[in-house]
Amino acid sequence: MPELVDAGAVTGIHGIIGEVRFTPEVDLHPLEGMEIRLTNSRIPDKPYLIERARPHKGYLILKLKGCDTRNDAEALRGSRVMVPLDAVAPLVEGEYLIDDIIGLKVYTVYGDFLGEVEEVMKTGANDVYVVGKYLIPAIHDVVREIDIEQHRMVIEPLDGMLEQ
Repeated sequence: MPELVDAGAVTGIHGIIGEVRFTPEVDLHPLEGMEIRLTNSRIPDKPYLIERARPHKGYLILKLKGCDTRNDAEALRGSRVMVPLDAVAPLVEGEYLIDDIIGLKVYTVYGDFLGEVEEVMKTGANDVYVVGKYLIPAIHDVVREIDIEQHRMVIEPLDGMLEQ
């Protein structure tokens, strides 16, 4: 299987025939016929074939081969959807995959090391990077530099952002 990237999450179920609600976090090429993996401690690690994919109210409805009942779909809720890298639409300058952000070492513009990005939270307005006890908004006023090759991020904290 080709290199996989985290594309979003199964956020719910749809109907009674095993369809799931998928909330993508990246722009994707058409998914029908694509083989994906779902990461979830409640299900076996195996490939899933997307039989159908259609947009619905801001998310996608997926029908996966072998997922034929509401109970089958319920077991997939909360799973992360891993897709082949070539399924992700090309990024524009300044856009990054979540997998590229996780693990970056974060420094302030003053040279203070804050820790590594542990998680990227989707909030609707903007992403938030979880760095230890700090929540760093992914906005241009704060994130000054992302260097994937050097595995580092430089931020300029807003007033009070790093206070405890």
